[in-house]
Amino acid sequence: MGNAFGKIPDGHEVYHINGNVLDNRDANLSLRKTDNPFPTEEFQIDVSNAQVTNVLSVLLEGDNAQLIDDVPPPPKKAFENIISSLISQGWSIKEDQLLALQSKMKILLEMDLCI
Repeated sequence: MGNAFGKIPDGHEVYHINGNVLDNRDANLSLRKTDNPFPTEEFQIDVSNAQVTNVLSVLLEGDNAQLIDDVPPPPKKAFENIISSLISQGWSIKEDQLLALQSKMKILLEMDLCI
């Protein structure tokens, strides 16, 4: 239904009319209002903020970083954006230091940095 009819409006959920969750025919799918809609956008922002916080913690504290638990690995772009922003503000890093930092990010945050 999400693909066939577009985005599910906030405050709504898809449900199966006949109660069979394996019956995904269009005729069996409908929308209903939810009492407590899940704040998807707020959740995504919270996850992104936690990912950036973890990257910065590793950057600043190394092996002693205080990481936020239960956060998926940050996307490669988050690391690149932070490094780029720091460099644009006058921060410098040597190639070998950057490689060591990438290695630490991969180990501590399980980031896929293709190193």
